[in-house]
Amino acid sequence: MAEFKPMYSYREALEALKDGAQTAEEKMAKAITGAFRDLAKDIEKKGRAHIAAEGFGKRWQKGFRVRAKPRVAWSLHPSLRGYLYGISGMMNIFERGGTIHPKDKPYMWVPLPNAPQRIGRKRATPAQYNAQIGPLVLIERPGQAPLLAGQAARRPTGKVTVAVLKTGAARKKSGKGRATVAVPIFVGIKTAHVRDRLNMDRIYREARQALPKYYFARMSKIRADAR
Repeated sequence: MAEFKPMYSYREALEALKDGAQTAEEKMAKAITGAFRDLAKDIEKKGRAHIAAEGFGKRWQKGFRVRAKPRVAWSLHPSLRGYLYGISGMMNIFERGGTIHPKDKPYMWVPLPNAPQRIGRKRATPAQYNAQIGPLVLIERPGQAPLLAGQAARRPTGKVTVAVLKTGAARKKSGKGRATVAVPIFVGIKTAHVRDRLNMDRIYREARQALPKYYFARMSKIRADAR
């Protein structure tokens, strides 16, 4: 009588089941991580459009970035985070509103309306002014906010330009020619109240509704590639 033997090993079959489960888990990890990466791109695009619509410049628009983690490989538990690159700590104040106080200084110095708001490609600050144009003079005003003044050849009647201030600073430094006049550039403030101009929470809530769509699209592609 012929001896009957199983054509497969139970141990091998168990290992195959484990391998199949692992493969399914890997597919799910790839799909959900890929979906988070797609969602990050969606939030970044809509967030930048929202920031532009609220009147913020290119630096803010390009600075808003959303990144899914892990950046490489896959995970069943991915995450994503949005932030302002190079302008850290500024997003929340414009999202919630609030009061800004100077750090380790008595005043925050803000350009006056008729003064340059930018020096070159950078926002006008006393440090930028001193480096690019010339020294500033402190004007104390009892009972009023102090001023930082630059120099000009004559009293400007409208908006003062960087070129005018550079000429005045150079004339003041050389001591030649006519005397210069002090032109207020910055006013010192102790607090600044910021209103809530952004609603990024809404962007995240609305974009999150698209997560299942991105997941199933990724999973469908994984299945199609495996055929």
